Amino acid sequence: MKPVLNILKWGGIGLLSLALLLAATVYGISEYRLTRTYDVPLAAIDVPHDAISVAEGKRLVGVYHCGACHGEGYVGKEFINAPNVARIIAANLTTSIPTYSDPELARLVRHAVKKDGQNAWMFASGMYTPMTDADLGKIIGYLRTIPPAPNPGLGTNSFGPVGRGLIVAGEFPIMAAVINHQRIPAWGQDTTQLGRGRYLTMTVCSGCHGGPTLAGRTDDHMKSPALVIATSYTNAQFRHLLHTGEGNRKKDCGMMSALAKGFLHNLTNRETDAIYTYLQTLPDQAVASR
Repeated sequence: MKPVLNILKWGGIGLLSLALLLAATVYGISEYRLTRTYDVPLAAIDVPHDAISVAEGKRLVGVYHCGACHGEGYVGKEFINAPNVARIIAANLTTSIPTYSDPELARLVRHAVKKDGQNAWMFASGMYTPMTDADLGKIIGYLRTIPPAPNPGLGTNSFGPVGRGLIVAGEFPIMAAVINHQRIPAWGQDTTQLGRGRYLTMTVCSGCHGGPTLAGRTDDHMKSPALVIATSYTNAQFRHLLHTGEGNRKKDCGMMSALAKGFLHNLTNRETDAIYTYLQTLPDQAVASR
C-alpha cells in the first residue's frame, strides 16, 4: 500500500509543479505583451483652433462615437468587467488629453500607442487608423476645448487568469501589435461618393461590424450583423436608421439604436448616402434581417 501512496504523492507533486510552471509561463508571456512598448515615430499634424473647425471637430467626435466608450462628458467609463477575464477602463479624456502633445494624440488614435509607448487596450485604432489629418486635426482641436473634469474613480485595467490565457492565445486584441504602422490606408483621399462611403464605413462602422470585411461579429461582448444587411434597405430607410436608430422591420435595434440616437445622428445626409452607396458594393454575405 505504501508504494502506491508514494506514487500518488509524487504524482500529485509533479502535477502541481507542472500547473505552477504553466501558470508562471502564461503570466510571464502575458505580462510581456501587456507592457511591451512600440517604437512608432511621431508625425506632425495641423490642429486648427478657429470656431468653425472646432465646431466640426465636435460633430466628428459624435460621428466617431467617442462617448460610447469614454462616457458622458468623456470622463471615463468601465468598458469591460468580466470576472477572471478582464476589467477594462476607458480613460478620462478631459484629464489625459492635456498631458499629450498633438503628435502624441495623433499616434494614439491612429496606432493605439500611448505616451509611454505601450498598447492602448481595446482602443478603436484598428478603425481609426485611416482617419485623415484633416478630420483628426479638427477632433484634437475640439477635444482640447473641453475643461478637465473629476475622475469618477474607476481604477485601472486589470487582467485575470482567463484573460491572461486569452492574451497568450492571441484571442485578446492588442491593437498596437496588429496595426501595420508603416502602411496606413489612404481611403480618405478618394473624394468620390463611393470613395467617401468606403472611408466613412471603415472609420465609423467597421469596429463593431467585423473589421475590414464587415462580416459582422458574434462574440459575447459585441454581436452585430454583416453590413451587407444594408442591401435590404432603401436609401431613405438607411438614412432613417442612422439618424433615429429605427430599423425598417423593428424600432429597437439594440446597440445600433443606442449608437444612432447618441452619436450617428451627427452624420449628414450626404455622408449617410455615401455609406449606403459603398455598402451596396459588398459581396454576398449571410444577411441577418432586422
